[in-house]
Amino acid sequence: MPLYNKLKRPQSRHKKTVPPYSRLADYYDEVMSHVNYKNWADYLIDAASRNIREFETVTDLACGTGRLAYYLAESGYNVTGVDSVESMVDQAINRQYTGNRKPEYFTGDLRHPAPVKNQDLVVCIYDSINYLINEIDVGKFLSSVLQIISKKGLLIFDCSTEQNSLSHFNGYEAVDSIEDALLFRRAYYDRKSRIQNNLFEIYPEEDNNMYFEHHIQRIWSIQKIKELIKNNGFQLMAVYGGFTFHRGSESDDRVQFIAKPL
Repeated sequence: MPLYNKLKRPQSRHKKTVPPYSRLADYYDEVMSHVNYKNWADYLIDAASRNIREFETVTDLACGTGRLAYYLAESGYNVTGVDSVESMVDQAINRQYTGNRKPEYFTGDLRHPAPVKNQDLVVCIYDSINYLINEIDVGKFLSSVLQIISKKGLLIFDCSTEQNSLSHFNGYEAVDSIEDALLFRRAYYDRKSRIQNNLFEIYPEEDNNMYFEHHIQRIWSIQKIKELIKNNGFQLMAVYGGFTFHRGSESDDRVQFIAKPL
């Protein structure tokens, strides 16, 4: 029996279809509570240090609610965060910081240059590139990075692999009681089109609406991303598997790409 049938949905709710993360943003930190963002920041700093001698400025594209940017700033870097969802950016801006270097945040699309220049390090982490559905959009992303990165700078981004979809997110169902809401999640993968579908039903406690978000991701092959990097003004430095320093492959759930401008 599907998990959805084991918990009763709140009745008499009006369904409102909304853009991805527009309502999930309110609960994003709790949904992602299993992620160790400090470890991610440490990994990115280590990976960057292996490829450039030193760096001071970092731009975190698709920064979400700013948790990764927080730890990058706590490590002493001048950080800029950019995300396309205004409610996510609002949460990042309102996050409490203990250090002297609070990140600066902007709302912006991956396919358009962020309002910064000569960045030493540009990062885009946790499946964000998978939201770019076609090669043209990935090319626009890489071109936009070229306009904000320094000539000796470094780009680090990751992609979720087909292995991850097939092993963990094909026929996946879950129900979570989070803060003041009930969250139903369902995921399925279309192998022919290489499209990962993630569906969220959000039932806030003090609300007569059910908010539905349909997240669509393209599961890119490693070879295709390598080609796009090469064809859009970058030199590929390394492909690592799953926040490690071993050579990334299609058997990894996630791979990190490290590139520098030509």
